[in-house]
Amino acid sequence: MKLRKFIELIPAFILSIFSITLFASLPNTTTMAAEENSCISYNSQTNEIFISCKNVQFKDIANSLEDQNILFRGSDNVLEKDWILKAGITVNKDATLNIDSDDVTWLKIVPGSAQPNAINVDGSLNIDSVKITSWDPQKNDYVHFSEATKYDELQYMKELRPYIKVNSGATGPTIIQNSELAYLGYSCNGCGGVSFNGGDYSVLKNNDIHHIYKGFYSKGMGYMLIEGNRVHDNHKYGIDPHSGTHDMLIINNIVYDNFNAGIICSADCYNILIEGNKVYNNGHGDNMRGIAVSRNVFDSIIKNNIIYNEDKCISIGRNSYNNHIYENTMSTCIYGVYITKDSFENKIHDNHIETVGIGLVAASNSNNNDFHSNTLTDVKIQPTLQDSTSTNNNFDTNKKIVSFDTLKEEKGIK
Repeated sequence: MKLRKFIELIPAFILSIFSITLFASLPNTTTMAAEENSCISYNSQTNEIFISCKNVQFKDIANSLEDQNILFRGSDNVLEKDWILKAGITVNKDATLNIDSDDVTWLKIVPGSAQPNAINVDGSLNIDSVKITSWDPQKNDYVHFSEATKYDELQYMKELRPYIKVNSGATGPTIIQNSELAYLGYSCNGCGGVSFNGGDYSVLKNNDIHHIYKGFYSKGMGYMLIEGNRVHDNHKYGIDPHSGTHDMLIINNIVYDNFNAGIICSADCYNILIEGNKVYNNGHGDNMRGIAVSRNVFDSIIKNNIIYNEDKCISIGRNSYNNHIYENTMSTCIYGVYITKDSFENKIHDNHIETVGIGLVAASNSNNNDFHSNTLTDVKIQPTLQDSTSTNNNFDTNKKIVSFDTLKEEKGIK
C-alpha cells in the first residue's frame, strides 16, 4: 500500500478500531452456568488454566476452580477485588476472557521457579480498568530484577516474570484499556511483557505501562491502535513495533525514561502512523533516540510529535525509505532529524527544530532525501550536514532563525 493511500485510509481505520472497542465493551449476556465446568479447566502437570468459553468473566475462573493453591483473594475481605494467581492462563482460539473492574482491582501474578505463569492469548482478551503486575508473596512486593542484570545481560533470561502475549493466529482482537501494566516480562522469545504477534484490530489505550522488560513489542502485527498511554521506565524500549508490523496507529502517547529508544519501528515495518506523541529522556549513552525507524521501514508517517532531551530526536536508518516526517517539534537534542545507513527518498519538511547541535543530517550513504521548509532555531554547530558518502539530498528552503540570546553570544555582547 502506497503512503498516500495509507493516509486516505486512516479515518476509516480509526472508525473500525472504535467500533471493535465499543463492541468489546458491551455487557456480557452469555449465561455461564451451563458451561462453566466444561470450558474452564486446569492442568496440574503444566500448572495452566485453559479458557475455551465464548465469553467468560474472571470471577467465573475462581468459581470454577475453587482451589486456593491456584487462585485466591489477596485479602480475607470478600469485598476486596485483589487476586493472587499462581498459574498461567491460556485463552484458546475463539474464546474470550474478560478481566475488568467488576471482578478485579489488582491481579498479582506469582511466577513459579520453572515457569513464568503468563497469560497467553489464542482467542481474545479484554482488560479494562484493572492493575496487572508480577508479585513476590515473600517480599510482599513486585518481582524486581536483581542488581546482577545491570552487569550481565544474560541474567534477564534467568529471572522469570509473568507476561501477556497475544499469539500469531489469535482469532480475535485483544483490547487493553484504562489499566496499569507493570513489572512484567523477562528475556526469552515472546516473553517481553506486553507482546502482540497477532489479533488484528487490537487496542492498547489509556494505560500506564511501566517497568516492563521490553515495554510494548509486536511482531507481524497488523491493524492496531496504540493511543493515550503513558509508557515509561521500561528496561528496553518504550513502544517497539517490530518485524513486519504494519498498519498501526501510535498516537497521543507520552513516552519517557525508557532505557532504549522511546518509539522505534524496526525490521520491515510499513504503514505506521506515529502522531501527536510526547517523547523525551529516552535511551542511554549514544543510543538516546526519541522516535526511530530502522531496517527497511517504509511508507510510514511521523508527524506532529514533541521530542526533546535525546541524542537523536528522530532517526531514520538502515535502508528505510519513502517515510514522511513533518510538523514535529524537536528541541535539546544533539541531532534534530538524522537520516543514516543507506536510507533514501524520505521527505522531511515543516518541522520546528531548536536548541540542537546539528539540525538535519544525511549520513552513511543516504541519498535522495528531501529536507525542505524546516525551521531551525538556536542551532549550536550547523543547520544541515551531508557527509562525503551521501549524495543528492535536498536541503533547499530550510530557514535558520537565530534567537536574541544566541545572537548576543555570537557578537560577543554581554
